[in-house]
Amino acid sequence: MDQDNPKPLRQGWMGRWFRIVAGSTLVGLGIIGLFLPLLQGVLFIVIGLSLLSTESERARRLHQWVRSHWRELRTHREKGDSVHGVR
Repeated sequence: MDQDNPKPLRQGWMGRWFRIVAGSTLVGLGIIGLFLPLLQGVLFIVIGLSLLSTESERARRLHQWVRSHWRELRTHREKGDSVHGVR
């Protein structure tokens, strides 16, 4: 196998089906987790979108948007700034 051009893990319909089902399930759990204290909603959403982003352009754009906003919130939090103007 060529070092510069690694072979993808799966290219068939089974791999695509698995990514779509797993990604959709994780996004669904993430949405539920936004309202339940036991689940990490944002984490499930990001992982689910990363799986779906390989199959859908819309999911890819949404994944990029969530990651950029998450980074922005994290930098505000580390600085001690308030995101909504309230401390």
